[in-house]
Amino acid sequence: MEEKGVSSTVTIVIVAIVVVIAIGTYLLYREEGLISGNEVVEIAIEGLENHRLFVTGPFAQYLANTVPKEPIYVESIDDGFPNYYLVPFVRNGRTWVVATVNTELGTFTGASYYENGLAEYLVISAGKASEIVRGEIENVGPLRDVKLVWKPCEQSWQPYAPFWAVEVDGKTVYVGQDGQLYEELTRGKLWG
Repeated sequence: MEEKGVSSTVTIVIVAIVVVIAIGTYLLYREEGLISGNEVVEIAIEGLENHRLFVTGPFAQYLANTVPKEPIYVESIDDGFPNYYLVPFVRNGRTWVVATVNTELGTFTGASYYENGLAEYLVISAGKASEIVRGEIENVGPLRDVKLVWKPCEQSWQPYAPFWAVEVDGKTVYVGQDGQLYEELTRGKLWG
């Protein structure tokens, strides 16, 4: 009988280890933004459906006849906030709704709508951000690692308006969707 008990315990321990490894791999996969664009869009649509945003409230009119576009990856530069994707929903060339998907958990986290639609989402591209940096900083060296980032701060209180982080001359500067260059992003009173 003791042998059978030991064997059961070993089996349980092995199964537990396999489960922990599988969960860890899944979370790492999500955290690094490795879920496919199609998966991200499916998660966004499912989240909007589960919250009945296609059929109720103001979102329904803005989501009507929209088509989801390619997800946009945003890296969090705040320890308490996960990396995420933005999924624009477009109709007639204008963005009416943008949904967010948490890369760590692979879950829908929210959405925002734009009453008049946006002709362009995001307004500032990586190329435009680089031009702004070159125009604002004298004798700028090579620009590196241009990527979308966000953290809650005075310069942007919402994740729907991320910054372009641009590494230049050994430091990182930020370009907001308003075209402003920021040497640093500062925490507001709201965020502590």
